Amino acid sequence: MAKNKGFTLIELIMVIVILGILAVVAVPRFIDLREDAQEAAVDGVVGAVRAGIMIYHAEDLVNGFDRWPDDLEVDQSNTGLFEVVLDQLGLTESQWENEPRDSNTYTVPVGSSDRTYVYDPATGRFSEQ
Repeated sequence: MAKNKGFTLIELIMVIVILGILAVVAVPRFIDLREDAQEAAVDGVVGAVRAGIMIYHAEDLVNGFDRWPDDLEVDQSNTGLFEVVLDQLGLTESQWENEPRDSNTYTVPVGSSDRTYVYDPATGRFSEQ
């Protein structure tokens, strides 16, 4: 008498049901990862801009001045601090908006909403509005 090898229909249905349950649980987590990655990238840029502001201020303190950059667009070497930070991170300005160009307000999309950051040259703060 030969034994049949293989799965029964009930076993196959159970496997499909289990895979369906796993997919229902896992898919929303993967969708959220994209927005989490965007938030992390924005937080990295903000941290790097803040560090650049502090470096600028520290260099001025060493030279006997106590001042912050007037804006983030042009520094002493005639390059934009904001653009230099993005360039060093391997990013482009395409997502960051600075309108009008000489304003101290920067907007970036994160997920389905926008984040707005404002630079205050009196205090050197670059913070979310």
